[in-house]
Amino acid sequence: MRKRSVVAAATLAGMMLAACSSTNGSGNSSSTSAPNSPASSSTASWPAPTTNLKGTTLTFWAAQSSNNEPKKVIADFEAATDAKVNVVTIPDPYEQGVQTKIASGDKPDLAFWQPTASELTSINAAQNLQPLTGAPWISNFQPALQNITGLLDGTRYAALVTSPTVMGVYYNKQVFAKYGISSLPTNFNDMVSDAKQIKAKGGTPFYEMGADRWATQWWVQVQLADAAKAGAAVAKKGQPQILVMPKLSRNWLDDSECVDGSKMRVETYLTHDVVPAVDAQLRTKADRADRVVGGMSAGGYCALNLGLRNRNTFGEIVDMSGFTHPTHSGGMTRLFGHRPDLTTVVAANSPDVYAADLPPSPATSIYLLCGTGDHAAMRQMAAVRDELRSRGFDVSWNTRPGGHTYGVWRPGLAAALAWSGAHAA
Repeated sequence: MRKRSVVAAATLAGMMLAACSSTNGSGNSSSTSAPNSPASSSTASWPAPTTNLKGTTLTFWAAQSSNNEPKKVIADFEAATDAKVNVVTIPDPYEQGVQTKIASGDKPDLAFWQPTASELTSINAAQNLQPLTGAPWISNFQPALQNITGLLDGTRYAALVTSPTVMGVYYNKQVFAKYGISSLPTNFNDMVSDAKQIKAKGGTPFYEMGADRWATQWWVQVQLADAAKAGAAVAKKGQPQILVMPKLSRNWLDDSECVDGSKMRVETYLTHDVVPAVDAQLRTKADRADRVVGGMSAGGYCALNLGLRNRNTFGEIVDMSGFTHPTHSGGMTRLFGHRPDLTTVVAANSPDVYAADLPPSPATSIYLLCGTGDHAAMRQMAAVRDELRSRGFDVSWNTRPGGHTYGVWRPGLAAALAWSGAHAA
């Protein structure tokens, strides 16, 4: 069954993977598989840890943040076997760099990687990785960890070499005392109850990240889990969906607005590169009627602008709490660059400007969601809603209690996927 594709505009556990290479008779590392043959066609052998491997050179890929982690293990391995290990640092963003290299046929002997099923799938493990079936060190793992990860479709491709990340919550006792809470919560329900008490008295119950940007991924992961749950419900009704979340900015504080700007041509990348790649690699319905672009906050603006500017590519738009014109901390000149037609370019990327001139065809369905307390976004979205409806667009208007927060977007995403699935029925 082919599926509808949803392009969404919006924790580390270190693992070591064996790529599809092995030692040949002369003692040098070489590929065991033809470029297009499955890596699983080769069978791993397990020599003793002190086997003489003189003349063998192995390549080990690592990220900028992890390239020093294997130093001692490598030194001990080289001393025991007389082999040579070259650590190659792949520049950030590591994941994208590795995927690009592997797709072009450039493969290492070993690499750090996140060993979840989705991440193993992203580098086509069955095609590109050496199965580690029968590895003698598996029995050294604690039973609870042996099969917790590193497996895809029942085949082991990864060795757990670092402990999985553990997330936690810490509490400010002074804040608790200020709002009359005398003891720390011992379970999730107690934590939520305390948070409600703090909020009711005018306090802010939660702060995120503790100055570390990694934690910003948490809410994205929560949304993906929600989307998977909602997608499963839609799939049961016979309307399966594929959710794609491309990287559209270089870092957390770099807001591309998904436009063709002065530094990155994000609109072109998304519409000319990402969409064709998704249709080529996944079992999608490769037509505009079954393709959705969606996002929240700045991603909501992205979705609305991209969807309206590229109606031959996207048949549906999901905009959650997005403004109706581009915004950037450095201003429009920082976003689009110094150019004589800046005013024209900004207007061409502002739905609240060009919506009045849009023709009703091709037919486009739009799902708008905003929190009732998100007043700035509400005013802008309501105005563009009215304009688009007057032009003959099918606009679904939705509100939820709350402000510009995930408390609105989490249930909103599930509802939007259901809305999109119903359109496919």
